[in-house]
Amino acid sequence: MTKAILGKIIHKCESFSPRLILITDSSQIHGRGVVLSLVKSHLRTNTEVHYLTTALSPARIKSYIESEGLASKVTFFDGYSDASGWKNTASCVHLHEPLEELFTVGTVKGSSKYVVVIDKIDDAINHQDSSKLIKSLHKISLDENVEQLIVYASSDCVQENVMSALCHLASATIHLQAAVPYKCRIVLKKPSGKVLQSCEEFNLGPDLTVQDNRTVEIVKHQPEETSDADAILAAQTTFNLTLTEDQRKSKNMLLLPHTRVQSSGGQILYTPDDVDDWDEEDPDDDLDI
Repeated sequence: MTKAILGKIIHKCESFSPRLILITDSSQIHGRGVVLSLVKSHLRTNTEVHYLTTALSPARIKSYIESEGLASKVTFFDGYSDASGWKNTASCVHLHEPLEELFTVGTVKGSSKYVVVIDKIDDAINHQDSSKLIKSLHKISLDENVEQLIVYASSDCVQENVMSALCHLASATIHLQAAVPYKCRIVLKKPSGKVLQSCEEFNLGPDLTVQDNRTVEIVKHQPEETSDADAILAAQTTFNLTLTEDQRKSKNMLLLPHTRVQSSGGQILYTPDDVDDWDEEDPDDDLDI
């Protein structure tokens, strides 16, 4: 069996199903084909999909998946036609609204599970506070009725601190790179706490199927200890709270003043005050010891 992670995620063959999948691209490479490949994989297993589209019209997205008769299983949320609510179009959603309210997260219990797709998160970031957006994504991914949350983002348009928070929340991240054949860097977080990093190549067929998927490099390591609060805090600030590798090395090499005294030896100098009582008599001379 191939060790390639992308194929396992797309075809739902991974030992566990990532709760939140982040797919990123850039101006040199478009990742919507990978997003739709994953969506079609869910639809083929009769899983309902709730699709928020902000960059393309629902009709355009529908044209990519209707060839197999799968479009009827998709509920579209039109965030493209009237994103700001200026036209007061009743059939459109407005991107300044909390995302969990758009998908009615937490309001219906016990119904069949569905997949939520956000295409693209860039536009939602432009319409609402990034910290609230991160909290909304976290809330959606934890909802018992949501089988999987798929977030599509452009690394060119999303601020570094927000992208860092998205990567932190994601169980699996697929970073597409400009290459022929397609190339991607994958980070998969196991429930055990281990993290798999893999650089893979693949081709995308005319029917949006991932083909010839192979691993170029794979690395296993333990993740650093982080918390959800770290990601939310990072999204709230306009400056970087983390250290680069060079900054970390400089910090570790810095010798603090008290450390210099301890390493070279030191003494305590004390100048007594006039009111100090220096009694040289033995305080215990009356105890007959």
